[in-house]
Amino acid sequence: MEFDAPTSDVLAALAESPLLPRLETLTVRDLVIPEEGGAELLAALAPRFGHLTLRVTGAVAVEGLDEEEVRRVLPALV
Repeated sequence: MEFDAPTSDVLAALAESPLLPRLETLTVRDLVIPEEGGAELLAALAPRFGHLTLRVTGAVAVEGLDEEEVRRVLPALV
């Protein structure tokens, strides 16, 4: 699927979706959360994605975190 929305909105919607527990892998184009509080938002969403493999094909940029910190917060990220 392709979404025309910010990554944070897509991840938040997926986190609440009944389909999420059934996914084994998820590939997103970018993991870019530029708004203030991006680190906190990602930390709140991360547990919902812990069961799957999350691949990012493009940029990884979360306000308040460097890429290594993003990988610590979101261990599903490969």
